[in-house]
Amino acid sequence: MQWPDSLPLPGLRRVLLSGWCMQRLFSDPRRVLRLSWGLLCMGVLLLGSGLAVAYGLERRLAIPALVGAHVLIVLGPTLFKLGYAMRLAAQQKLQPQAIPVPLGQPD
Repeated sequence: MQWPDSLPLPGLRRVLLSGWCMQRLFSDPRRVLRLSWGLLCMGVLLLGSGLAVAYGLERRLAIPALVGAHVLIVLGPTLFKLGYAMRLAAQQKLQPQAIPVPLGQPD
């Protein structure tokens, strides 16, 4: 893929090609843990609001609003699952490494 030589921001081409933003975002486990907490909360909020609108106000809303509410019912658990997987990965990186001990050998 060819990138244009003149992008609107100086250095944007270099940032896009190096993947620096993604590496910086996911390199620190504590930052990933904070991001996962946000995704977990947003997932629960989207699911709750989608359920409330889709099944609580279905007689008062138009079809496009109901479709949007049902989309929230799908997006909420998706964000929750991504947040939970990121949380598990961050917690695994934050734990100290254990030394494996072979079983069945006398001490």
